[in-house]
Amino acid sequence: KMALCPAGMYTATCSFDKWIRLFDFYSGRCLAQVAGHAELVTGLRFSADGTRLLSVGGDGCIFVWKLGGGLVSAMAERLQELD
Repeated sequence: KMALCPAGMYTATCSFDKWIRLFDFYSGRCLAQVAGHAELVTGLRFSADGTRLLSVGGDGCIFVWKLGGGLVSAMAERLQELD
């Protein structure tokens, strides 16, 4: 599964290895990876304001991940450009 941020700059991916990875959409560079789910991650979604990433695991747990300030600032700037 994958999710694209509201600004179209970053993508989050998940797979059977239980890791969530955040990539720069344009360069393909992996910016971060996190794990925490006991089962495979079955869904991802960015919050509308781009400050959080929500993930759902096969065990029914929902995690809310706070994104770093630099990522949030870059998304906010890009969203202002798009308006």
